[in-house]
Amino acid sequence: MGIKSQILIVDDESSNIDLIVDLLEGQDYQLSMADSGIAAWELLTNEPDKFDVILLDKVMPEMDGVELTKKIMQHDELHCTVILQTEGGEELDAGAQYHISKPLDKALLITVVDSAVRHQISYKHRVKNRIGLALMKEAIFEFKTIHQAHALASLLSENYPEPYKVITGLTELMVNAVEHGNLAISYEEKSIYLSQGALNQEIERRLMLARYKDRYATVHFQLSESLIEVTIEDQGDGFDWEQYMEFDSARLMDPNGRGIAIANKLSFCELDYREGTGNKVVARLNLKM
Repeated sequence: MGIKSQILIVDDESSNIDLIVDLLEGQDYQLSMADSGIAAWELLTNEPDKFDVILLDKVMPEMDGVELTKKIMQHDELHCTVILQTEGGEELDAGAQYHISKPLDKALLITVVDSAVRHQISYKHRVKNRIGLALMKEAIFEFKTIHQAHALASLLSENYPEPYKVITGLTELMVNAVEHGNLAISYEEKSIYLSQGALNQEIERRLMLARYKDRYATVHFQLSESLIEVTIEDQGDGFDWEQYMEFDSARLMDPNGRGIAIANKLSFCELDYREGTGNKVVARLNLKM
């Protein structure tokens, strides 16, 4: 049996706490209670890692739900998900990830709590990935599909100072390795498939062909104090990469053809195709500018 998610119910009226406990009866949660914002704050700060979700009333004496939410969000060690109960029609308050209106409906309450728990589980997984990646100095990955390319780009982007700036560039380079490299889809062919809404089907078809099905691409990730270097290599025949390094006004209306320029201009300090015939690219980001 897995570890139950910890839910802290905060309300100054015991009848409201009893109602919530009854509504959540039978759900796979470990419930704790606090009868005030101050009592809840003491529980939270004494055990910052204990609770996954906080379900609290907005209106309470001394420390109300909004104030408690703000204190939680400002605390460096508290990363729980907050559900704030409000009266119907009230304006939503910034800070809480979820809101639910009174009177509480059982089905809606369970849905919101389940969603908050999943949100918290996802957050914990991301934190674990980030910690693991922070320890990683060098690694080699293999991928074959577009889905794997997206997943790997998302994973590796977390090791950059500003992940949102590099994830698009990483994704474009890895997707290119699959589409234009291993599956030999030309620029013109991709434009046609996109216009017909048939690109995904064509990718899946080629992935099954004997000529392409065993091909894979590699990513070599290297991290030092001053540089992050990612080398992406596919098993295709290469292409004339030079014409795609800059944004070209002649291709602005085309549905494709900007990925490499995005990676070159917006994501990395340097994009290097000089080795090989275009089936190998090195993307570098300087950490000390």
